[in-house]
Amino acid sequence: MAALFEFSPVFEHNGAVVLSPNGLLSCKSMGSHCVVMHVVETRTVGTFACEGQIHTLSFAPNSRLVMATCLKAKTIHIFDIENPEWDCTIREGALGLRQAQWAPDSVHIITISDFSIRLTIWSLLNRSGRYIDAPKSIACCAFTHDGKFACFVVRSECKDYALIIDCSTWEEVNRFQLASENCTKIKFSSVDHIFMVVDHPLQYGVYFYDLNGVQQGGYRAYENALGVRNAVWSPCGQLIAVGSCDQKIRIVNALSFQIVATLEHLSPVPVSENCVQYDQTKESVGLSAVALPHTRVYEAFQSDKYIELDMGPVVAKDASYCGINRIAWSPSSKLLASVNDSCPNYIWIWSIETLELLVVVKGLHNVGSFSWIPNCEGEERLLLVSGQPIITEVSLSGIKAHRIQAPTNCVKLLCSTSSKSIIVASDTHLHFGYFH
Repeated sequence: MAALFEFSPVFEHNGAVVLSPNGLLSCKSMGSHCVVMHVVETRTVGTFACEGQIHTLSFAPNSRLVMATCLKAKTIHIFDIENPEWDCTIREGALGLRQAQWAPDSVHIITISDFSIRLTIWSLLNRSGRYIDAPKSIACCAFTHDGKFACFVVRSECKDYALIIDCSTWEEVNRFQLASENCTKIKFSSVDHIFMVVDHPLQYGVYFYDLNGVQQGGYRAYENALGVRNAVWSPCGQLIAVGSCDQKIRIVNALSFQIVATLEHLSPVPVSENCVQYDQTKESVGLSAVALPHTRVYEAFQSDKYIELDMGPVVAKDASYCGINRIAWSPSSKLLASVNDSCPNYIWIWSIETLELLVVVKGLHNVGSFSWIPNCEGEERLLLVSGQPIITEVSLSGIKAHRIQAPTNCVKLLCSTSSKSIIVASDTHLHFGYFH
């Protein structure tokens, strides 16, 4: 079931690392410089200088432009990979810079100032800017899947309001109040113009609106307890997975906006005879790439009743890390992977068709990052890293570990939906990986 067949040599970095949407380019920060590399050819495409320490990097949706934010210098630098002589600098001035993101057209940039005083829509075509007062965070700014409309959540008189923007003119076309007490995230469906509003963690609330301001649905599972950690649309747009602090994922139907299933992450976990548990062995720690294929990295167990969770020495970072925040749909929307922050060394894979738990993987370290392999032919497979020089590949038919010749352990995994390449990174080094 091997999917990875080759790794690149190791490369150094000292900060941000991103993969372009088309999967062909990567960008890494080296102090005040950003270095763009070709992923397959492992060559440097360009090196660009910034005015200060780089905090974040991001590619434009067209994979041609790169944006580097320097928060302390209150500046944004944009570079053209195909035309190195062209560059753009945005200086936010006294209001400061908190966050920035690309618009879908790749020629507009959304920025939010310190203390959420102002949101600015910058144009790279005519150097103009449009201002919106009292925005929430970047997580409360979203675009429709076709890029025609944007929704920005603003705060006014201690209430949340949604501003609908026409992206052809960047003019406001609608404004309406939301049911949330303090919105923390919005996200549009991948197939229509319905967007989801997630309330703050102290109040369980998920609401759904169309562009006209009509509330299509809403759900509150309970009152007077910590609420939603994360909510994710499925790629098909028909389901929403809502992870909450009570260690459960609730599957919401995107047509009726009703709960269709509840996936519990509590011990003991009731399972069917189809569920398999894989436990990482202590002998796998520190193995070389030569010895790894000859050593059993994971042991398989099967139970027809319950699985007892045993965290051992692995614990959550602190009491605030509870519930289910990390959720990933498979490309087909048939499988769902999740991590419960209350037992962060376990990863769960659920079948959405049968609503059963199919795979549980127990590691010796906390799960760092995980992602489904995009454009995977045949059986869907999940990749995960957990602070070791090993990439674990999981599918319904088995599990396999791939050793990386990395000087330090891997905590970050980046995949592109348009490529068969990945980036595996630690805090100081990175590798490129290639699929069959």
